[in-house]
Amino acid sequence: MQKPPQPAWAATNPQRRARVMFKFIALVNKEHDALAKLLSSEHGKTVPDSRGDIQRGLEVVEFACGINRIC
Repeated sequence: MQKPPQPAWAATNPQRRARVMFKFIALVNKEHDALAKLLSSEHGKTVPDSRGDIQRGLEVVEFACGINRIC
């Protein structure tokens, strides 16, 4: 069996990993406007479009954090 690329993360229980990811979500939300402006300047998108992309990404992370509760 192949070793996971991040053994410490793989060994962390799912609840702890979810807490880390929720902190990530909080940090992204705190810097949402600055990140949207940066994304817009790098990719030539409008700022509202960039905000939507960031929001959709956050929704994916939120869903992934809840998977341990579903299974």
